[in-house]
Amino acid sequence: MGKCLSLRCSIIFKNALIAILEGLQHLEVLNISHSMILESDSLAFDPTRVVRLDKSTLEMGARVPRFITCEERDCVMCERVRYDEGLVRWYKYEKGLWKVDEVPSLAV
Repeated sequence: MGKCLSLRCSIIFKNALIAILEGLQHLEVLNISHSMILESDSLAFDPTRVVRLDKSTLEMGARVPRFITCEERDCVMCERVRYDEGLVRWYKYEKGLWKVDEVPSLAV
């Protein structure tokens, strides 16, 4: 796999995501599944600042040949990220789960 970036299970500020989408023109894969997108640049975790991807951001993401995102309300991993306040405590979950990535070339 060529130019890949996986930020799965991360806290991502919306303006940083936009900078990635605008700046990394040759990106072939971007994985932001199970990530929390925050509107604010605040350093403190604030669950009220979590946003869903808007139409313009999704359109920018569509330019990446493989843009992997998870917007499912019933996703177990997304629920865990929210429960752990964005800092996934991998030791609490299935052994080796942290090694699995939706991008096979990045899985350990």
